Amino acid sequence: MERGSVVANLAADLGLEPGGLAQRELDVIIESPLRIFNIELGITDINDNAPHFRRDRVELDVSESATPGERFSLPNAVDPDVGINTIKTYKLSNSEHFTIEIQTGSDGTQYVDLVLTKSLDREENAVHNLILTAVDGGVPVRSGTANIIVRVQDTNDNPPRFDKQTYTTNMTENSPIGTLVMKLNATDLDEGMNSEIVYSFTLYTSEKTQDVFALNPNTGEITVKGTIDYEDMKFYEMHIEARDKGPHPLLGQCKVVVHVTDMNDNYPDITIQSVKNTVDENIPVGSVIALIGVSDRDTGDNGKVSLSIPPAMPFILNKSSETPTHYKLIVSEPLDRESVPEYDITLVVTDAGTPPLSDNETITLHLLDVNDNAPQFPQSFYTIRVMENNAPGALLSSLTAFEPDLHENQYLVYFILEKEIDNTSMSMLFSINPEN
Repeated sequence: MERGSVVANLAADLGLEPGGLAQRELDVIIESPLRIFNIELGITDINDNAPHFRRDRVELDVSESATPGERFSLPNAVDPDVGINTIKTYKLSNSEHFTIEIQTGSDGTQYVDLVLTKSLDREENAVHNLILTAVDGGVPVRSGTANIIVRVQDTNDNPPRFDKQTYTTNMTENSPIGTLVMKLNATDLDEGMNSEIVYSFTLYTSEKTQDVFALNPNTGEITVKGTIDYEDMKFYEMHIEARDKGPHPLLGQCKVVVHVTDMNDNYPDITIQSVKNTVDENIPVGSVIALIGVSDRDTGDNGKVSLSIPPAMPFILNKSSETPTHYKLIVSEPLDRESVPEYDITLVVTDAGTPPLSDNETITLHLLDVNDNAPQFPQSFYTIRVMENNAPGALLSSLTAFEPDLHENQYLVYFILEKEIDNTSMSMLFSINPEN
């Protein structure tokens, strides 16, 4: 038997395989004649094993604040083969943030470090899936892989943000308490406590505004908590900040402007600036009795006012051309105390709102008497029958005149007009009591 055949058969009989011992010693006994040989067998490895990782999934937690150059140890692969058939190198899948560095120990074992080459941003990419490949040097080449899962841990590097710098809305005055004005929604790209937001008014929000509006610190809802009065404030400004709950809080700010819409909730007002409560009854037509001002705290049609007086009165209202809210009360017809001694003039002011509101004020005008009426007898002609030869001093008749004027203007003095009858003076025949 040839030497090579003997060695091969011995190796097979001994169950030697590549990857086992590379060298074996054995004693061979050959009978006839009896000889003992010492044979050393060298076993040549073939690349029949692929590299493999003890863990095919590796999870790493890396802070997004990690700086380029930081290193993270990765598990190395094993390959039962030897020589050139064992692990030759490692490769990492394409990544703009990571690379690997391979170091060789004193025993020839290769160790792999994952190296950060570019800063991480969790908000851009929270998980990086990498594949680490171990490659041997055999022919054909064999390889094994492990999944490297890099979870980027959040740091508080994003402030809360509003989608607008300024929000504008309209509110009707006298809106009920609890009415929702708007709901703010700031967003924070961080996670966990770094993304939880608390809302609050800043120091630029006046106390007066904070007395009217409430801000929910957790939901960002702005509601009415006081009385909104257009006549008090035409608009409100709220400066609001959103602050996260990170260990080093970041904040964002916005402004909310609330324009108040007017309601017809104010009655028009009458102001009598000047008035004559007593005038002579012969006051000339066109004379001014009173100066009147009207106003309304509302705006638009709600604040447009008009002034009127009852019809069929001897007065008119004349609006000022310079100041439309000022009126003159003027005598438009002759007055007569004996017909109407006084007037109650009701001034009515009405706005143009829906529904309209109105108010009124009454001026009482007293007329002073003027001696503009002559005394009048009930009859213009009296016939008195007198007996002749009557005694002097006898009462012939009693006459009474009527005087519609007042006071001294109604004091009457009676006398007989001088006249002669048959060359005799009337005063020689008759006399009259001047008082009655």
